[in-house]
Amino acid sequence: MKKYTDALRYLDTFVNYEKKGFSGLSAGFDLSRVMSCLKKLGHPERSYRSIHVAGTKGKGSVAAFSASILRASSMKTGLYTSPHLSSPVERIAYNGKNISRSEFAEGINFLSGALGPDINKRLTYFEFFTVLAMWFFAAEKVDVAVFETGMGGRLDATNVIVPEVCVITSISRDHTKVLGNSLEKIAREKAAIIKKGAVCVSARQKRAPLRVIKEVCQTADVPLVLMGRDIKCGEERVFEEGSVFDLVTPGGRYEDCRTTMPGEFQIENAAVAAAVCEIFWKRSRLGEIDPRAMREGIKKAFLPGRVEVLARNPLLVIDGAHNVSSIERLAETVKKVFDYDKLILITGFCDDKEIKKACSVLARLADSVIVTRAGTPRSASPEKVARFFQGKNPVVSGDVTEALKRAFSDAGKKDMILAAGSLYLAGEVRQIMKRK
Repeated sequence: MKKYTDALRYLDTFVNYEKKGFSGLSAGFDLSRVMSCLKKLGHPERSYRSIHVAGTKGKGSVAAFSASILRASSMKTGLYTSPHLSSPVERIAYNGKNISRSEFAEGINFLSGALGPDINKRLTYFEFFTVLAMWFFAAEKVDVAVFETGMGGRLDATNVIVPEVCVITSISRDHTKVLGNSLEKIAREKAAIIKKGAVCVSARQKRAPLRVIKEVCQTADVPLVLMGRDIKCGEERVFEEGSVFDLVTPGGRYEDCRTTMPGEFQIENAAVAAAVCEIFWKRSRLGEIDPRAMREGIKKAFLPGRVEVLARNPLLVIDGAHNVSSIERLAETVKKVFDYDKLILITGFCDDKEIKKACSVLARLADSVIVTRAGTPRSASPEKVARFFQGKNPVVSGDVTEALKRAFSDAGKKDMILAAGSLYLAGEVRQIMKRK
């Protein structure tokens, strides 16, 4: 019987593209391996209804909001997200709580036996984790499971499900070597989760992605519900503790909704999720969703590492923004929401990102810069990143712990320390601070 530490070591025997990088990932990939495993397990993914979320920005938050609203509506709810910030158990949640270490180890022990001793040679880390989540949700007899895709959509291991509602969050440039170098190509990969018989809900999109989404929906005869057209927000107030807003969806009006995750973009993520849950509820023949449950679910939703405040005096905020579009949105939120004298930036990127453009956005925000690297092979060298902060006299730090010490040493009580550029960086800062 594997214990938790044994289970982690076993997981490390699988090929992990999140650690080694995604370049060339699509070559030879299809969904047959995952489908074969699920068939062997009796197709656990068919024992509950599901919601599928793809996109570039906000998909984790939309998934978390959706699961929280349905949970507040008294549904047994599973949530599968990736990647994790601190611990792998964060990826699988049931009724608002992460899978326990013992459940995690028991599940891996069962699957390693049921799927054969050489399964680590046939599945990737993400594929195995996806199968684990689907099996666990069936074992817990959930009513509904919300699945966030990994990088793409078409070849994503989660794309074996047949969802009630498909969700496409905002699409921007990311993982261009795998998904394509245009917004249209990226949108086609993401929109491949849209399946006949479902309803599609989309966040606001630029012209090219929206054209693709509309085309795919029309071909599959899938109704499209669109943020800005069918879903609208009003009376928005944004502050450090979150946001307050009114919401109008195709099925109703919800006043005085509150998020505990700050940023205007979280208002839109919550609004998209509200429409998703409203549609799912009606398709379940359950009548109208309770407005109190809607507001409670939005308020209780939380995803770590999304403009998360970890300390005050000085203020320490982490965010997993890692592409140009999400970093632009983060910069807008920081300037609008937080009050500080000077901003000390701790940053580091994965080597496959548009680092130069991202740094130009962060440079305009920061008063001083500390460049470091997270403990992943995908990290760009701090010296490379520092070159894009000319004029800021960036300090290069060997690791995240050292970078944090330097930032706290330099910061006054009314200053702000912002750690952003990579989910891995945000996760390491969070781990260090939680230990303290």
